Amino acid sequence: MAEHHDTAPGSAPANVLSRRDFADRVLRAAATPERIADVVARIVGERIEIGPVPVALNGLVRATAIAEAGPVHAVRCDCGPWDMTIAVPILLRLRVRLPGRTLRYIGAARVLIRLALIPREPCGLFLRTDEVHAEDLTIRMRARDLTSRLAGGVGRVESTVAEHILRYIDELFAGPAFGGIRDIDIADIIDRAWDAGLVLRFPDRAAS
Repeated sequence: MAEHHDTAPGSAPANVLSRRDFADRVLRAAATPERIADVVARIVGERIEIGPVPVALNGLVRATAIAEAGPVHAVRCDCGPWDMTIAVPILLRLRVRLPGRTLRYIGAARVLIRLALIPREPCGLFLRTDEVHAEDLTIRMRARDLTSRLAGGVGRVESTVAEHILRYIDELFAGPAFGGIRDIDIADIIDRAWDAGLVLRFPDRAAS
C-alpha cells in the first residue's frame, strides 16, 4: 500500500519523480519476476508428454518421455535487450522400447528463457521471448536399472530428449497459449481499478 504524505494545498511533495522514472517504476511494478514466473508456470503446465518418437533403426526403437515441471523462477537481468531470465526445472522419466525389451531412464533438465518488457502504444506492455537455443538447456539422464545401464547410449538419449524439449518450448511460446497474453493493456487495468474503487480511498466521514 502506498505511503500517505500530508501536503499543503498548491504545493508539491518532496519525493517527486521524473516522468521517465515514474514510467519505469510502473513498468517494473506491472511485471514483477514473481508474476512473470507464475505466467510461465501456467503456460508450461505441470506435466509434459513427449512421444513416442523414433530414435533409431528406422523407427523400430521409440522413446516416450514424461516430464514434470518444477517451481519456475524468474530474475531481473542486464542481458542486452532482455529484462528477465526465467528458469524452468524439469524432472524426466523416459522409456526406450527396443524389439523385445524396454530401457528406462530418469533425469533432470533446466530450460532458460529470456524475456523483454516492451512498452507499446497506446498504453500497453508487450512480452517478448527469445528463441530457446541448445545452450539454454541443461540435461542429465541416467539409467534406472542394470539392463538399461548395460545397453549404454545415454548420450544419444540425452540429445534426443533435449531436441524435443527445445522444440516443445519454442512451439509453446509461439502458439496461442502465450500469444493471447503477450499484450498487457495497462490503460484498461487502470480503468478497471478506478471503476472498482481501488485507486482512491476516501475517508469514512460517518466514522469521524
